Amino acid sequence: MNRLIVYSHPYEGSLNKHILMRIKESYKDADVIDLHEDNFNPVLDASNLSVYEKGETKDPLVIKYQDMIKNADKIIFVFPIWWADMPAMVKGFIDKVMLKNFAYYIPKKGMPKGYLNDKEVVVINTLAAPKWVYKFIFKNPVKKSLINATLKFCGIKKTKHYLIDSVKDKSKDKLNLEIDKIIKKL
Repeated sequence: MNRLIVYSHPYEGSLNKHILMRIKESYKDADVIDLHEDNFNPVLDASNLSVYEKGETKDPLVIKYQDMIKNADKIIFVFPIWWADMPAMVKGFIDKVMLKNFAYYIPKKGMPKGYLNDKEVVVINTLAAPKWVYKFIFKNPVKKSLINATLKFCGIKKTKHYLIDSVKDKSKDKLNLEIDKIIKKL
């Protein structure tokens, strides 16, 4: 199985970085997109918007990322929850990479067709709040927008979402146990 990790966190000492390193230890052949290390620009600027409707890009990293996605069977997103949602870097990745004619097609008549239906996606998030607050008060925005809307629109039906919650209140041992359980399921 070809695994691709899409990772976003700017701080080397973060729990998210620890999760990334643990996944890489378990799956040494996994490819990694580190958005911060790559200096990925998440902004859809005028240059890229001029070709966006054609499903094209002027960003060479986007083309590289699309090739990596094509070769992956399983895509693993690792990022924190900030202000109840995904960081801007991840949103920009989705906006710029999941382009028409790569991730989906809209015919003149009929329903859109997702092209990534052979992919499986796992989303691993960390958050300071308790899980129940995120799910019931905030209504799980990542699941709603990324998993149930965007990924399904792109044809991805096999998804899993793991929330590592209350990260400031848990011991390193407890966090590592949670991470171990998730990694075994990857």
